[in-house]
Amino acid sequence: MLDFKPLELKDRELFCEYLKDYNFSTYEYSFLTLYIWRKMYNTEFAIVDDAIVIKKHTSTNGTYFMQPIGAHKTKIAGITSKLNAIKKDNPDFKYLYATSKQLF
Repeated sequence: MLDFKPLELKDRELFCEYLKDYNFSTYEYSFLTLYIWRKMYNTEFAIVDDAIVIKKHTSTNGTYFMQPIGAHKTKIAGITSKLNAIKKDNPDFKYLYATSKQLF
């Protein structure tokens, strides 16, 4: 089982390291945004195969993962398999990957 933990201010440097080469065009992946909204979205994260996986939960959307950050192309299938195993055991997951605007 993967070890997801609540997002804390002390995790900023870890996120900055993973996000430094990440070219995102949305505010949702910035540490500041994740941190500010962490309580509303019950934001947690885990390191999975050298990538950060963010897990969120809302009463409207249920539980979902955001796109893994820092995942090498060769590891995406393995990460997705691990996350699908979690989704399978949790009926609160309506879909696997999402952002606030798009479901995958």
